[in-house]
Amino acid sequence: MALGVRAQIRTPIFVSMPKKILLIGGSDSGRAALKDALDAAGHSVSAAVNGRFTNRWLARRIKPFDLIIYDTSGAEQPDDFWPEFREAAGATPVILVAAPGDARDYAALGFATVLRGPCAPETLAQAAGA
Repeated sequence: MALGVRAQIRTPIFVSMPKKILLIGGSDSGRAALKDALDAAGHSVSAAVNGRFTNRWLARRIKPFDLIIYDTSGAEQPDDFWPEFREAAGATPVILVAAPGDARDYAALGFATVLRGPCAPETLAQAAGA
């Protein structure tokens, strides 16, 4: 390489960088299909048991996730759970998939990305940037 010339390495904007993603809720088969789709895209995927202890666990993590996907199907929570969850998640973006018939206004609770389920794994993987 000639002196004074720098090599530039650029990542195309359409390529998603690998993310650490946490999946919560939904059905076992839906979670497994989504995990497979995200793993295939190069992401590192974990699943958590839903419930109040999820919030405490999230709040204590030293290394945050890059993204949380929370499917309320099979993981219904009382109204006071959501502000606590939002706080425990910190700055981590959350994609919330509202179960069919769930009329709660999640956008008003601080969730920027709310999808109405059911969602195909490919749709969620696309929303996650896979």
